Amino acid sequence: MSWIYTYPKKEDRFLLFESHTVSGNIILSKELPLGVKNYVNSTDPALLHVVEQLNQTKIGVYLTNPHHFSVRVLSRVVGYSEDDPVPGQCSNKAGVWPLPGLTLETKSEVVRLNFSFAAPNIRGACNNRKEVSYKVFQGYICDEKDMEHALFEALKNFKDLESIETWGSRVSSLGPHQNRLVFASYAPRGSVYAVIAEAVNGSSLYGLGHSYGCHVDPVTGACPQETLAIVQIFSACSLFAGLLLAFMGHKYFLSSQIIFGFYAGVYLGYILLQVFCDLELYLLFFLVMACGVCLAITTVSIWIFLGIPVLSVVLPTLEVGVVLASVILYLPETNTITLTSSLHYWLVFTCLVLAGPISLLAFTHKAHILACVIVGSVLAMIPVDFFLGTGLRFIFLNVLRRSYVEDYSEAIFVPLLQSEELLLLASLLATIALALLTQLLVQRRRPPFPPSPFQQWRWRREADTETETLLSSEPGMEEEQGGGVVRPAVVGFIQTRPERKLNTRAPPTNVI
Repeated sequence: MSWIYTYPKKEDRFLLFESHTVSGNIILSKELPLGVKNYVNSTDPALLHVVEQLNQTKIGVYLTNPHHFSVRVLSRVVGYSEDDPVPGQCSNKAGVWPLPGLTLETKSEVVRLNFSFAAPNIRGACNNRKEVSYKVFQGYICDEKDMEHALFEALKNFKDLESIETWGSRVSSLGPHQNRLVFASYAPRGSVYAVIAEAVNGSSLYGLGHSYGCHVDPVTGACPQETLAIVQIFSACSLFAGLLLAFMGHKYFLSSQIIFGFYAGVYLGYILLQVFCDLELYLLFFLVMACGVCLAITTVSIWIFLGIPVLSVVLPTLEVGVVLASVILYLPETNTITLTSSLHYWLVFTCLVLAGPISLLAFTHKAHILACVIVGSVLAMIPVDFFLGTGLRFIFLNVLRRSYVEDYSEAIFVPLLQSEELLLLASLLATIALALLTQLLVQRRRPPFPPSPFQQWRWRREADTETETLLSSEPGMEEEQGGGVVRPAVVGFIQTRPERKLNTRAPPTNVI
């Protein structure tokens, strides 16, 4: 147990104490022993202490570690004048009052942030909530091996109002309540949250909050994630399938149709099974793989038996549209109340998906090459992102989560684009450029599309039939030997040669 104290300044009328730790709740209390209304127990506890006497020398709070292991704690104290808003003064929750800290509810897909309303000043009432406005900021914690050092550095970047506006991204609630926000969780990447209360004559800062999108193990300091070994094997196979599709997809047209159909089936099957079924991970994985195999067989059958290039390029261009729609809906400009409606969201998504075939199908040959390059590069990038622990895969996971996660329609998307993500994004763009150049060079002076296998079989059958008919119709080409008919083999091919002109001039005549 420790007592954290400070010497208030003359202009300070209330002090905000806060402490932070990566994992393991700590207790911050105003007095001892602990009572129902004098302590806060969390990873980011905050308490507000009013300066009752103008010449008060020391003001402090008690910090307690209730665990049997040691934790590192970052604590700080901020003083405010009597004209500044009082964070959490208008709290109606049971427990400590005022409640100047942020309440974070962490789940695997979303992080819910709640805070109590503030009073306009130390003497103000809570009748008119419009007197105080709020600004909410979020900033990502740098992905470092030392989680405590990374967290403390991120908290230091949010030390005052100016630094918060510099390092953080301002967001606003997409739901009906101003003080309840939902953020998309990108575990295990952590985030720091800050709320600024502004009144006419001043502003103040709530106690900061942080979350890693998971419950961090207090002993190991790691974010436990349940990843099946078979999923890792599938990701490794996807890396090689994506590279094959990106660099040689159009040359091996039948293989590209298998890959396009399989991953389209995996995408659709995952959404449908998550929406309508509640399955275990192993069963879900095998059913999703079965959906991919079924759609791959369907796609290949369409090409084998019909052999229509335009029809076979529809699915690849639709997948290009899915990539385009996922990227656009990941941008922060799409954090609007309009898109919280499922009807509006899926209508926009459908229009963006259909933009792919509408704009590319007129150029069928180039459209298929471009689809192979883009989809193949993305398929190769996602496993790399998965193994490196970066966040570009959430561009596509956001759309999947929107289909089955409750309240994800109100989730705020803040693009996760730090140095690791930018490096991987640059590698992705370089792969797309290199793969496009490779496929254009390989397909130079080649037919736009190969014939379908069924059409080739039909041509071979017709050629064999015509050959047999011609050979059987020529006299003297069949001989009876032992009661059987022997036909000579046809070797080589028929070559047409230009006919020579006959010399019609009469030979010279000797005149005697």
